[in-house]
Amino acid sequence: MARYRLNGQIVSNSDAELYRWFGYEVCCPKDIRRIIDETPEDDITLEVNSGGGSVYAGFEMYTALRDSGKSITAEVQSLAGSAMSVVIAACDKVLMSPVANIMIHRSSIDYTGGNAEKLEQDAQMLNTIDESILNAYEAKTGEKCTRTKLRHMMENETFMTAQEAIDCGLADGMTESERSETDPLGAVACASPIAAAIFHTFAALPPVEDLKKTIKDQYSFHALANTGESTECSTPKEGNEMEYNTKEELMEAFPELTAQIQEDARAAEQHRIAEIDAVAMPGFETVVENAKADPEQNASTVAMAIITQQKQQGISYMQNARTDAQNGNANAVPATGQEGAFDPETDTAQEAKKAVAMWKKLKNHGGKR
Repeated sequence: MARYRLNGQIVSNSDAELYRWFGYEVCCPKDIRRIIDETPEDDITLEVNSGGGSVYAGFEMYTALRDSGKSITAEVQSLAGSAMSVVIAACDKVLMSPVANIMIHRSSIDYTGGNAEKLEQDAQMLNTIDESILNAYEAKTGEKCTRTKLRHMMENETFMTAQEAIDCGLADGMTESERSETDPLGAVACASPIAAAIFHTFAALPPVEDLKKTIKDQYSFHALANTGESTECSTPKEGNEMEYNTKEELMEAFPELTAQIQEDARAAEQHRIAEIDAVAMPGFETVVENAKADPEQNASTVAMAIITQQKQQGISYMQNARTDAQNGNANAVPATGQEGAFDPETDTAQEAKKAVAMWKKLKNHGGKR
């Protein structure tokens, strides 16, 4: 009889690869299909330790097991909770350790939002999921437990001991106290590519988007966007045990994620160039071109460089003007009363009259010009 561990939270196939890369132990539909396809024996035993997870991934696992054509036994060693309780309901036999539990409850979503119609849609979806879960339980328990009682247990988020699970039909018996040491143990379902993987059976998993952001932060954005011969990615931050250090390895492991990173990199680069062009000024072409060639520079750094150069040019202009004035005796200004001289009393009065006249004109026209 072939044996496999089915540990950790249930996640989608694509998310499983990402979580395992970070050392989290998870299970997914692909694990079940691989076990079924690669096991020549007709009898398969799954050692189960899982608090649940994605209900739709769990539904896929349930269906694959039910339709496998093999004799499947689930041995619950600690907990088969939430979506995992649905998965084991597809097995021909469910055996439980004396200390194990099965937990069933109503489906839920971590967050929701929107208007009343959107919330009603979410509620309708959750009610449909609950009915699907009840279908699996009812098919497993048969006459031992009614659908009404199962629904009540779900509503109360019920944890069952091994005997309670046997009494209601969700389990078929207890596991034996001894097992032959010659039984093979395949680790297909929980294999991790990291040698020193951390055991995260029931710990809450971080959101997938956080892990993707970590990859983007730790691997050179432009190395992934680059399609040239350079293949080295930046070294992962200290303290992380990521084992992929080249662009090719990362792209092979996560093609969809790296494609997304590449597209984000192209869009970010286009946006950076467009912002630099927006602040460009005649006479500063060299500054702009150098900034475009340096991915670390943006519109802010370019604007600061231009302002700095303008300030320096202004200082140089004033210094040159002062030198020219001194050398050309241009500081000799006509005295008061001479032709072209500035008369504070008359000239200031005239400017004031002009300003008052303009104000009156604007006032008479409603302030419109």
